[in-house]
Amino acid sequence: MPTLCSSAIHVLRFVVLVLSSLACHFEEFAIARVPACGPGPTQLAAFPLCSELLRESSIDRMDRVTLLGLPDDALLRVLAYLPLRELFVCRQVCRRFRSLCLHPDLWRYVWLPQSLVRAALSLAPCLAGFVGCLGDGLPMKEVAAAVAGTACVVDDLRLTLVEQEDVPLAEDVIRQLAAVGGVRILYLHTGCTTRTASIIEVVYSLDNLQELVIEAGAPLPAACNNVKVRSHLTRLEYVRKTHAPAIPADTLDPFFLQLVATHASTLEHVYVDFPFEVVVPMSLLAGIRGLRQLTCSLNEGMPQLLSLPDLVSVDFWSCDGGDLAPPGALDFLRQSSQLRTARLPDDDTAALVALSESRSAGVLTSLSFRGACVDDDAPLLTSLAAVLPRFPSLAELQMFAEPSADLLRAISPTSAPHLTRLTVLAPSDRCRHAWLHEPGIQDLLRRNSSLHLCVQFSLHGGDPKDCDCSWCLCKCGWCSWGCHSDLYSGGFRKFASHARGAGCSVNCYQV
Repeated sequence: MPTLCSSAIHVLRFVVLVLSSLACHFEEFAIARVPACGPGPTQLAAFPLCSELLRESSIDRMDRVTLLGLPDDALLRVLAYLPLRELFVCRQVCRRFRSLCLHPDLWRYVWLPQSLVRAALSLAPCLAGFVGCLGDGLPMKEVAAAVAGTACVVDDLRLTLVEQEDVPLAEDVIRQLAAVGGVRILYLHTGCTTRTASIIEVVYSLDNLQELVIEAGAPLPAACNNVKVRSHLTRLEYVRKTHAPAIPADTLDPFFLQLVATHASTLEHVYVDFPFEVVVPMSLLAGIRGLRQLTCSLNEGMPQLLSLPDLVSVDFWSCDGGDLAPPGALDFLRQSSQLRTARLPDDDTAALVALSESRSAGVLTSLSFRGACVDDDAPLLTSLAAVLPRFPSLAELQMFAEPSADLLRAISPTSAPHLTRLTVLAPSDRCRHAWLHEPGIQDLLRRNSSLHLCVQFSLHGGDPKDCDCSWCLCKCGWCSWGCHSDLYSGGFRKFASHARGAGCSVNCYQV
C-alpha cells in the first residue's frame, strides 16, 4: 500500500469513524438515494475533527466497517460532510477515493469560496456556482485566469463589472464556461461601466441560459447580433434604478425589450424594476403567454394581463413609493380569477380590498405585504381583519408588522380554515418573550390548533447576558422562569399550541 501523508490519514480515519458510528443505519444509507451533498459540503457537527477523536479511531474500528467494502452511495453520503479542502486531501487515500472525491454528486451543489476557485475549477467536474467581483468574490482578472482552460460545468455564474477593464475579461469567462455546458443561470451587474455593447452580445447569444438577472447601472442597448437566437429563457429579472444623463428619464432599456421579444414563448417568471418615470407597457408582458409569476410596480395597463392563462403569482409595489394604486391595477386585481399567491404594497388598502372582491380570493393560498406597518392600528391591519373570511383557502399570511388585537381575534378555523402559517413582527417596545404569553397570542394559538406563528424573536441574536438592551435585561416573570430559554439565538421561530409533529420544522416550539 502506498505511503500516505499524515493529513490524508487523518481524513481517512475521520471517514472511518463516521461510517462506524452510522453502521447501524447502513441499510438506510444504501436504499435512500438522495443528492449526496444537499446544499453543499459542511462539517458534521456530531463528529468533530479533533485530536481526541482521531486517536480514538483505530484498527479495530476499521475492522467493524470495511471501508472499501461499502457501496459508493454510502461513501458519498459521508464524504459530503467533509470540508472542500479535506475532499482534495482524501483523493490521496486510494484510487477509488480519488475517483469518488470528484463525483458530480459531491460538487453539483457547491458554491465555491474565494480561496478554492483555482483548485476546484481545475479538478471538479461541476459546481453550483461562484461569484466574481461581488462581496466575497474574486477580482475579475483572477476569475478569468482561473477559468481559462477549465472543463468544470458551472451552473450559476455571478459577475459584477467594477471597472471598464472588467468587460472583456467577463466576456472570456462567460464564453469559456458556456462552451463546456455551463452558465444555466447568469447574474450580471454592469455597475458603472458604460461600454457594454460587446458583453450584451455575448449574453444575448448564450443558448444554454435559462435564468438571467441583469442589474444595469445605465440603460443597456439592444444586441446587434445577426445570429438567430431561439427562445430559451424561463426567468428574467431586469433591474435598473438609476438614470443616464444624456437619455430621457422615461426611456425603457432596448435590451430589456429585446429580451422579452426574443424569449416570449418560454418565459414563465418576469421581475422588472425601473425608475418610477419608466412605464413598462403591459401589452409587452401580455404577449408572454406562458407567464406564471410577475413582479413589478402597479400599472394602469394591468387589465391587459387578464388574458394570460397561467398567471398565478403576482408581487406588486406602489408606483412611486407611496402613490395610490392606479384604477387599472385595481381593476386587474378585482377581475382576476386564478391567482394563487399575491404580495401587495402595505401603504394602500385599496389593492387588498380589490383582491378580496375577486374570484381569486376563493383560491388564493398565500398572501403577503411589502414594507413595514409599524403601528398595530395601521389601516391595512384593520382592513385585513375585515376581509379575511373572503380568503377561505389561505394557508400562509405574512406581514412585517405586529398583529393588531382585531386581527388576532379575526383569525379562526371559521374565517381561515386552512391557515397554517402566520408571519409577523414581534413588538419592539416590550418584552417579546412576555408577548408570546399574552392572552391574545395564547388565545390565537389555542383556537387555531394547526397554526404556526412565525416570529423573528431576536433582532440581534447572541446571549442576553452579553447585551444591555431593554429586552435582554427584562425581569418579567416569564424570563425569570426561563421557559423557551433557547430563543435568544435569533432568527425566525415558529410557535404553536401543538407539540412538534412530523410536519413541523425543527424550530417549532409549543407555547
